[in-house]
Amino acid sequence: MDHQEDPSQRLFQEILRESEELGAENFTEMLDVHMGPPPPASLTAIEDLDEVTISQKHIDEATECPICCTPFRMGAVAIKMPCKHLFHDRCLLSWLKEHNTCPMCRHELPSSSYLYEMRKLRLQEQQAASAGHAPAPAPKANPSAPPRVKPPRELSLMFS
Repeated sequence: MDHQEDPSQRLFQEILRESEELGAENFTEMLDVHMGPPPPASLTAIEDLDEVTISQKHIDEATECPICCTPFRMGAVAIKMPCKHLFHDRCLLSWLKEHNTCPMCRHELPSSSYLYEMRKLRLQEQQAASAGHAPAPAPKANPSAPPRVKPPRELSLMFS
């Protein structure tokens, strides 16, 4: 009989293995040590980006796409990041499938990684506590966003 392993359990086992390899005493310490490269942007974040039609004003500000270095054309569709940088739609979508940052300034979009977002939240809380400020409120959930995958019970217990 072919037994298919639950993906969340496989992820949990991988996290435990990495924690042991790093010598981390607890899971949160492992998160601090092992971040790796930024994960892909979330589908919701990508869908929320603004599309713009290239006008003369855009061409005066940025003559070409910073990813492919091809000039923008009047009337073409481009995508504007929250940081205001413009890109050809195909160029930026290809980039965001692998990175959750602007290719120009590294402005971060929400990622597709639950662990990465948890670590960022924990880091913000630590920085706020060390500066004597209350942490920023968590962003509100987008009602049209697909449901998040619930982490395995063992992972949830580590954060409680």
